[in-house]
Amino acid sequence: MKKILLPSDGSPYSLKAARYARSLLEKLPGTTLTILHVGDVPKELLSHGYLMEVTLDPELIKQLVEDKTEKVINETKAIFAESNVGVDTLIQLGNPVDVICRLVEEKGYDLVIIGSRGLSEIKGLLLGSISDRVSHLAKCPVLIVK
Repeated sequence: MKKILLPSDGSPYSLKAARYARSLLEKLPGTTLTILHVGDVPKELLSHGYLMEVTLDPELIKQLVEDKTEKVINETKAIFAESNVGVDTLIQLGNPVDVICRLVEEKGYDLVIIGSRGLSEIKGLLLGSISDRVSHLAKCPVLIVK
């Protein structure tokens, strides 16, 4: 196992998954970890129908979600601060399931470690959780931390 992907939305479950990943990676020298945060397009843009009327520059959208994204990445990365684990970070925009599964294929991750519930627990109960869908669609093993 050489490459692990850790999606994080800053929820308690994703931070618990990060702590589990840290303990696992401390026993696997040479394994790299990428913390991924998938930013949502701000609801204000969707509710006014702007996305249907114009195509927004991806850089503009990134700036709109930057504060939340930076907070999530920093909180998650702090868990690894006192360990010998090498950590990279990656920020993407889009549907979390689609982004995670695409990155697994494109970048050749060996494992995804993900929390069992994210910030949208109600939505997850109605539509199925992100972790559940990733576990069915990703082309590598998925470790779901409860």
